[in-house]
Amino acid sequence: MKRYFLVAIVLILTTFPGFSQEVVKVQKSAVTELENGKRFYLHPVIKGQTLYSISKAYDLSYDEIFRYNPESKNGLKENEILKIPVHPETKSAGYNASTQDTLLKKVALSADEEKDFLLHIVQPGETFFSLGKKFHTNVDELKNVNPGLGDYPKAGQILKIRKPEADSAKAEIDVIIHQVKPKETLYGISKQYNITINDILQYNQWLSERGLQVNDFIKIPKKIIPPPEKTTTESGKKHKDYLIHKVKSGENLFRIAKKYGVSVDGLMLYDTSLTTNIHLGQEIRIPLIKPTTSFIIHKSIKPEKLRTIAKKYEVPLKELKKINPQLKRKTRANQLVRIPINKDDLINILQEEDKIDSVSYLPVKDTAHIKQCIEHLEGEHPKMKIALLLPLYLDKSTPPEELTKGDLKKLKKFKPFRFLPFYESFLLAVDSISRKGVQVELSIFDIDHSMGKTVKLLNNEDMLDMDLIVGPLFKDDFTQFSNFAKLHEINIVNPLSKRNSFVENNDRVFKLMPDYRERRYLLSSAIQEDFPGANIVILQSKKALFHQDIHYLKSYFYFQRNTENLNQSFSAVLHSNIADSTLKKWHIHDLVVEGSGFDKLKNTLSSTQDNVVILLSDQTSFLKETEGKLIKYLTENPESSIHLFTYVNPEKVNSISTQTFIDLDTHFICDNGIDYASPGVKDFVKKCRENFHFEPSPKNYAFRAYDLGLFFLNAIYLYGKDFQNCLHYVPQNNLYNEYHFEHSPRNGYNNVHWNLMHMTKDGILKEN
Repeated sequence: MKRYFLVAIVLILTTFPGFSQEVVKVQKSAVTELENGKRFYLHPVIKGQTLYSISKAYDLSYDEIFRYNPESKNGLKENEILKIPVHPETKSAGYNASTQDTLLKKVALSADEEKDFLLHIVQPGETFFSLGKKFHTNVDELKNVNPGLGDYPKAGQILKIRKPEADSAKAEIDVIIHQVKPKETLYGISKQYNITINDILQYNQWLSERGLQVNDFIKIPKKIIPPPEKTTTESGKKHKDYLIHKVKSGENLFRIAKKYGVSVDGLMLYDTSLTTNIHLGQEIRIPLIKPTTSFIIHKSIKPEKLRTIAKKYEVPLKELKKINPQLKRKTRANQLVRIPINKDDLINILQEEDKIDSVSYLPVKDTAHIKQCIEHLEGEHPKMKIALLLPLYLDKSTPPEELTKGDLKKLKKFKPFRFLPFYESFLLAVDSISRKGVQVELSIFDIDHSMGKTVKLLNNEDMLDMDLIVGPLFKDDFTQFSNFAKLHEINIVNPLSKRNSFVENNDRVFKLMPDYRERRYLLSSAIQEDFPGANIVILQSKKALFHQDIHYLKSYFYFQRNTENLNQSFSAVLHSNIADSTLKKWHIHDLVVEGSGFDKLKNTLSSTQDNVVILLSDQTSFLKETEGKLIKYLTENPESSIHLFTYVNPEKVNSISTQTFIDLDTHFICDNGIDYASPGVKDFVKKCRENFHFEPSPKNYAFRAYDLGLFFLNAIYLYGKDFQNCLHYVPQNNLYNEYHFEHSPRNGYNNVHWNLMHMTKDGILKEN
């Protein structure tokens, strides 16, 4: 690269910083695994560590270490992974109340100390880091007030802990700190603050590991602002955080939301009794939001036409399309749409009410109007630390002699070269964000299938300072790192996996590969809108890999047919022949046609209805076989029409002519939405060629890495490392695929966006 003076890049090889010859202090491993019902620490042996120091750190005898690591009797080896049994007592929630009372009676605080300190008994399994997180302090502070503590806490030790200050949560404006009193329970605390137990667990995930104990300090999310008692006021009367709007003739909730720059979701969250069905004279409380953007967010609960949304908000359709260039005609369910507002008009409204400096603290619940997002913290986060975990196989970096003498294709398949385009494209994203004056410290770690590398890195203290972790790419490695990220509250991105299980019960995981269930939802809604009442032919290969898609599509269109026929039947009897074709809508045929003759397919196609052919396969060979039969049918039946939908990615079908796809009115549902004619794609391709001398393509993951880097680095730059609540405001200029994240409580963020690409005489056009 020509300019990386703002980017500190640290390449971490297979091993970590050098070891001295003196005895190295031992820290308990952060990695555990379950084997035959028993849990073990996985401890990496570092040069200088001894059996004595390891046995002391884990409070084990030599015999216990030898029992599970018999080879260690012959001496320890550097980089060896030892299995250290987790003591049975660490499975319990800790010392019971009577035991704690007995221990605490042995130590007393002076009257002056009681004002600033409390006593805590170290529980089995607790570490300096977990204690620091729990009590909102750090390791140095713990050691300062507990001289002689040693290098790690031991179960049963009594520590003096400085009480958190009242304003210690100032960096987290949405929480307060609660100290647990004797006999308090999670249920009682949740009722005290009018929140749910899940709310508490979401902010204090360590509670799920060992339960609630006396003197714990826990974060309590500030409860939703309750609506004030209803009073009869004239429209526009001043209040501290809101004003009253009285509904006038011709108004609806959408236009009122637009007028005040508050989303409909925001209005309903502020006043939980509010619905979209409002009436003349109704009084609506409007939370006062300081305007900083030129739009509000509309959430489509179900698929909606853009024309309908424009009418709801009384916005010209052209303006709506301009501010939402990714949308064509219709939204999908739960899609977010920007609604343009006039900031100057809104400021005038608030100035008239003398409320321009009042900002409402809306709850962090499914609304884009969160204080930190609205205030737009651009420039507040000029430094960030990123960990990029890729299988670079640096220990195999010299290709075999037969490869160096062979052809270039074989050399490119050499493992260490496979993910270089991913890495280099990510660097281009880093360079782009650095041009804004951001200092990015990027650490690249070589993480492949080796558990030894994973364990060592998870025990590297530098990982605790990361603002974002990207990767690793393999399942077992990612599982370990995602658990680490959850424990230490660091966001982690999985760029290439299809597994939905990664986002389950871990609200720090972002999965970028779109959810495959959403693909069939997009397919069914597109057909229903564009080809109502069509004759539907579902084609599958002999492998039949899409059982769930077939079941869903058949159920969906059977339901549509029965509903429409039921609605039409009475009028059809009165006004038309009962055999009218309108009562024969949504014919559904399910065929296995791979390798079968032409007649089987021909007999399912209609000469009087639109034929929608759904090819449930992502195999190019099956598509090529099928398109030949469909073209033959059109040749024999020139009056018929066929509309082909397929899951095959368009970049894989070079062997089929463009004209064939145009004749079949082909629609591709895929994650690849690259527009090679766009300026952004042209610029990226040029940079890859000039700086790294490779050609970016979907196969080498270059586009995905660049999109990932730009999006998440921008998110941190704008909103800090905990940017989750502001995802809707992060700018997207993605080249490969957009990110539309769905998120449920305590789970991670799953991308649900698929591209609907349509082959036309003007090229492949994106329709959603």
